[in-house]
Amino acid sequence: MPGTGSPVVTRYLNPAGGVLGSLLPVGAPVGPIEAPEGIVMASVVDAAHPYVFIRSADLDMTADGRSVAELNGDAGFLARIEQLRAAAAVAAGVAPDTATATASFPALPRIILVGPGNGGADVTVTAFSMGKAHRALPMTGALCLGAAAAIDGTLVAAAAGGTRQNLRIRHPLGVTEVVAQVQAGSQIIRSLGVVRTARRLMDGRVYPRDYS
Repeated sequence: MPGTGSPVVTRYLNPAGGVLGSLLPVGAPVGPIEAPEGIVMASVVDAAHPYVFIRSADLDMTADGRSVAELNGDAGFLARIEQLRAAAAVAAGVAPDTATATASFPALPRIILVGPGNGGADVTVTAFSMGKAHRALPMTGALCLGAAAAIDGTLVAAAAGGTRQNLRIRHPLGVTEVVAQVQAGSQIIRSLGVVRTARRLMDGRVYPRDYS
């Protein structure tokens, strides 16, 4: 439910590599992808769903301070985001080239721009899905962000000020909190959880008929 309420954590067990076969499909927490304007550093993580994370500050036309409607009205910006996403798909072995990635794999991986947090959040993000800026944050994106924040060296961990297993994510509609359980001394993600809220909707009495 939106707003305040009792916290309920929904956990997803052993979420890594379910789509591309490994937690870090490009073999490292961060690596270069070849975009039309040159090399851009990115973190590709497969946990719940594959996502590519790129620093907002690395783009000349950032998403900061612009509404979702404004972003979706900027065809040039969306085209550049798709170029980066497609390049990450090639780097992760999803497609042989960017044209194939755009035509045949429009959501593999998805892309999220990441920046430092504010107002109690650890990171600030803008997510994209199927060529458009997302109005909030896909649940799989929140979970994958949680995994990336727990891995030393990723751009998400760097934006959050260091690795952490509890991550508060600011997105266009508010703040989402996720938790990661990591095997000690490793990068093995045991579970990912998202904190939701619940409240009592109704109560009452039932009077069953006695058929005896």
